[in-house]
Amino acid sequence: MDKQSELLALAKLRQHTRYPGYKCIGDYHAGVYECNLISPYTKTAGNVDAELMVMLQDWASDEFLSGPYHEPSAKLGHTPTLPTNRNLIKLLKTTFGLTLPEIYGTNLFPFVKPGEMTGDIPDKDMVAAARQFGLPQIRIVSPKLVICLGLATFNALRQVCDLRTIRPIESAIESPFDIGSIRVWCQAHTGARGQNNRNKVGANRVSEDWRKMKADFGGTENRAFQRGGLRAVQPTHSETGRKIINVPNRTLPVTLTENRMNTNRKMSKGLEYESGKDLPNSMFVAGAPWECSGAKDGVGVAAAFHGYHKNHPDFFFVTWLVKKQRSNPPADWACRILFQVGSPNHEVNERLNDLKLEVINTFQNSSVCRFLSGKGYRINPGTRVSLDNIRWNKNTALFTVVLDASHSKDTSDANIKANIKSVHDAVGEQVEAVLERLQLAKRLEKFFGW
Repeated sequence: MDKQSELLALAKLRQHTRYPGYKCIGDYHAGVYECNLISPYTKTAGNVDAELMVMLQDWASDEFLSGPYHEPSAKLGHTPTLPTNRNLIKLLKTTFGLTLPEIYGTNLFPFVKPGEMTGDIPDKDMVAAARQFGLPQIRIVSPKLVICLGLATFNALRQVCDLRTIRPIESAIESPFDIGSIRVWCQAHTGARGQNNRNKVGANRVSEDWRKMKADFGGTENRAFQRGGLRAVQPTHSETGRKIINVPNRTLPVTLTENRMNTNRKMSKGLEYESGKDLPNSMFVAGAPWECSGAKDGVGVAAAFHGYHKNHPDFFFVTWLVKKQRSNPPADWACRILFQVGSPNHEVNERLNDLKLEVINTFQNSSVCRFLSGKGYRINPGTRVSLDNIRWNKNTALFTVVLDASHSKDTSDANIKANIKSVHDAVGEQVEAVLERLQLAKRLEKFFGW
């Protein structure tokens, strides 16, 4: 899947996702502000091959969008006369020699907050959006530099990379970090308040901060930046998709923590199996990629399922599962294979539930289902994959593979395992590539202390 397709899939996810207490872009003026982008800001700042990415906090508020129709916001995705945009355009030009169409610009929080434009968004919602939309955009676009405007945006990204938050703004600006090969910097928000507060420390302090950020690359030999600043890449625009130049393919980066934990040990291929009963007259057979399931009590799907059934606060699993319903199971139930991810709910264990959300989003944006469909398998999408369902349910089924008549409906454990194995053999390389990219085995090992 190319960048355009991956970003479109993420935009569609945004359109079908609701965060409690917030509205969506399409809820105003008969949907005139809606677009097939994660943020309308990308309408102008839409170079998906850019080396520089700017991530603002959020796009607009309910008070603003509920007012009269605003043509610049609908057509350009921003208001050029606002201080936020005037200052950003000036800093990009004077520091890097770039214009908005030559960069990729977006908002970390893609929903509409209540109240005024200057209103705050709770940290937990910023972090959820960073995990679901912010970090995936960084991985897809794969720039060399991400500039986060404001503390809230910077710290939300740090948290999803398993890093502590940093305050005040002076300390954050002095604390850039890496997501794989991508450098992430914090800068004062380019709105009037952010600029005025930062410049109180000294005249033109903001310009000095940006020059220091640029020098960080020009003087670092192990980065791919050209000495003296960023190279302006002719756009491949996110809306038109029109290719102007050829650029090399980029691999998706991992987070800083994942990068530190990465070793030469490859994930074992194949599955480990577990079977049993979870309720009277209900049986299951599961097949799980090695070392991607477990609990505090131990490694493996058996330990994970024990934690699941006992309502323990610390378990995690990624499995293929065949389950017999307690009443009126379909005749071909042994040929219906769920792909599921499980953890405690968000109230019980926020970190593991957030990890579940990240795993689910990564698989949804992967080629796994398309690859299975291309091999002739029938795929039924999961029906309970909203943010609320992921947060408050322990188990989320992403999709179900329904095997055709060429597969046996025999309900013995041996046959069900063979059915699961046949599906995993067909798509196992793609599944394990996603898990490897997430470095899930290593992250679970670190979390559970195996």
